Amino acid sequence: MFTIGTGVGGGLVLNGKLYRGATSAAELGHTMIGLDLAGGAPSDAGDFPQTGSLERLASGRALDRLALESARAHPKSFLGRRLARGDEITGHDAVDGAREGDVHCQHVVRILGERLGIGIANAINTFDPDEIVIGGGVSLAGDLLLVPAERTARRHTVPGAGVNTRIRLARHGPRAGVFGAATVAAQEYEHERRGSLRRVGGA
Repeated sequence: MFTIGTGVGGGLVLNGKLYRGATSAAELGHTMIGLDLAGGAPSDAGDFPQTGSLERLASGRALDRLALESARAHPKSFLGRRLARGDEITGHDAVDGAREGDVHCQHVVRILGERLGIGIANAINTFDPDEIVIGGGVSLAGDLLLVPAERTARRHTVPGAGVNTRIRLARHGPRAGVFGAATVAAQEYEHERRGSLRRVGGA
């Protein structure tokens, strides 16, 4: 699961349960997808999101930055006209413009989708999962995000990996995280309840 919102969250579900790791797990937003080490390691390596990370390059904030750059570069475009009016330019505007057929907005959303696709390829190469699910607010872009993400992911997976992996949007969109949190809480409660029953039975 990738949640693309203000940042990039994620999780792994193994055998129907959230994988928790030894201390924490599945910080998928902090996988590196575009780090250039030609000049040495970046000085902000201890800061988050790190340079070159999925969260730095493919989050809602990243889409905001791409949209503003496009508005400034193309003053007659959908975003450029909004900027000229004094409007604040956000990723939501880029998605709106892409849906209306503005080629510059479509380019912005495609770039974000391709960056996400590299993160998805990393997950497929590592886990070869049954499904990759994309949620969060940015997932409301629908196929404008999904199509370039899947195309890029398929291009960068190793032969044999991901053959049976389905890449799709979350059925509950931005609400998927809320439902997931409730499911985890229910599982934790059931785990604790069974543990208490075993302890009582053993006594």
